[in-house]
Amino acid sequence: MENENINNGEIKPSSGFGRKWIKIGSICLVLIVSAGIFWTYRNNIASYISRRVKKSEEAKKKKKFFNEKLAAAERGDPEAQFNVGKCYAEGIGVWKDPKEAVKWFQQSAEQGNSNGLYALGNCYEYELGVPRDFAKAVEFYRKAVALGNAAAQNNLGLCYVRGHGVAQDYQKARELFLLAAAQGEPQAQCNLGVLYYRGLGVKKDYKEAVKWFRLSSNQDYALGQFNLAWCYEYGHGVEKNIKRAVDLYRKAAADEVCIAQDKLQRLDAD
Repeated sequence: MENENINNGEIKPSSGFGRKWIKIGSICLVLIVSAGIFWTYRNNIASYISRRVKKSEEAKKKKKFFNEKLAAAERGDPEAQFNVGKCYAEGIGVWKDPKEAVKWFQQSAEQGNSNGLYALGNCYEYELGVPRDFAKAVEFYRKAVALGNAAAQNNLGLCYVRGHGVAQDYQKARELFLLAAAQGEPQAQCNLGVLYYRGLGVKKDYKEAVKWFRLSSNQDYALGQFNLAWCYEYGHGVEKNIKRAVDLYRKAAADEVCIAQDKLQRLDAD
């Protein structure tokens, strides 16, 4: 699912060390350097082997998960069908195959599974294994929303923000975000914060925005952390606190939010 920060024109959905040597004598220096190189080499080899073992163990677990879900899916379990679709969509225990993912999402959705309906809507919205079709995306999201699916509530809300398959309606988006946020959906909490921060369909209210960004951030959602950091940096809805902003930008940057990495570089340069 896509993400975005509060400084853009739309809302989006569901990180050297140096060492200084003191030259006492040429022989001593050679020994120190050799020892350092040798130790680093052994450490890197050990880390490399450890990473390979860990990756191998993770791959086995993912393959086992896929095989278990596939067996259940073939017996007609709709939640297992959704999980098999997710495995094909994300390459979990199997090679990525968007079209195969859609096949399993479709089977799950046909049995009225809310996750399968949500996932199928997501495929149509983002052109994953099927041609992009916003109308179909909205159709499947609505069916999932009727079953109380929080991710679908968030994504349908985003369709109303963007005017994808529906007329743009910030009030309707807010209603849907509130439903998802009440279920603890961090993306919806973040998106509610954006509505209040930018005054989209509601009166602009930085403090209310901060409230929702904080709830999202507390669930380790990277964009919630970024947006809360932004508020701390500029003193919007909270007392200005650069240290707190930097801490939150670091968390967001660790989750590969590129703009957070840029923010850190600029703040470090100041």
